[in-house]
Amino acid sequence: MCGITWATFWVYIANVSGIAGLLGSVFALFAWLQAKTISKNVQQEKMRLNQEIKIRLQGEDAEHVIDLPFALRRGELTRSELLGLIGMLPMIKEKERQRFEIHFFSTPQFRVEMSRMQDADQILEWSIPCTNEEIKQFDKEKIAAA
Repeated sequence: MCGITWATFWVYIANVSGIAGLLGSVFALFAWLQAKTISKNVQQEKMRLNQEIKIRLQGEDAEHVIDLPFALRRGELTRSELLGLIGMLPMIKEKERQRFEIHFFSTPQFRVEMSRMQDADQILEWSIPCTNEEIKQFDKEKIAAA
């Protein structure tokens, strides 16, 4: 057998097997560490998306402020959710049930702020700028009673 004895051959095979086992163990360790890291990141993202964001309609002065009686989870914070919830607020002219008007929702700055709120980690309150007239269309007494 070309100068190699069976005993030498089996020792060689045993050494290769040992090295392969060691490499497999190292690979498994790295895979386990990667899985733990991914799991931790997923948990952190779930916690971030479950954070509640309080919404405030902020007028031009301190007298014209409405703290909405609900909060949105960061994962639910979309333009349609926000507009729908604000649209459910009691209005002064309730019989007419017109659509509320807040100019800020039609600006590019609103989209920038919405993205910032969705992506943020620690911001838990959003003050939406309004004019005093925009605040006056809502019935603040009924909102406060809710």
